[in-house]
Amino acid sequence: MCVSAAKFLMSVYIYIYIYKVLYKVYIYIYIQSFFIMSVFAVALLAPAGWILHHIPEYRQRAKPPPS
Repeated sequence: MCVSAAKFLMSVYIYIYIYKVLYKVYIYIYIQSFFIMSVFAVALLAPAGWILHHIPEYRQRAKPPPS
């Protein structure tokens, strides 16, 4: 095998290794982003859902007398 072919194969192996490492980092960032977005959605929607769930109770409460 000539020297240029060996250098080419070495560069291909390096690029493949870098691709694998970056792919793992990408997957980690994707999972982390999904988790953060889910927590954010729950933090926003849980109080709104609680309020909407208890609207009938709020409607049945006695209204304060007019002053």
